[in-house]
Amino acid sequence: MKIPRLTPEEQAHLDQGGRVFIVEEITGPLWRVLAVKGEVCKVLLKPDGAEGYSDRSDAALNARMIANLSEGSILVRE
Repeated sequence: MKIPRLTPEEQAHLDQGGRVFIVEEITGPLWRVLAVKGEVCKVLLKPDGAEGYSDRSDAALNARMIANLSEGSILVRE
């Protein structure tokens, strides 16, 4: 999956070995969470049986919860 355009802060964070979670709008409109680490980007969160969350705030809340439970340094872009 192609990595979305990153801010300078996000790129610096990745360069230091961190991860970035990005809440992204997709066709629907729906929302999903991407995880970026190094040169890899993959879908981290989407609800069971659906391509994405119907509410942006649900996707953002889940991204923050996973970030808080994860080890290492994580930035979340909502």
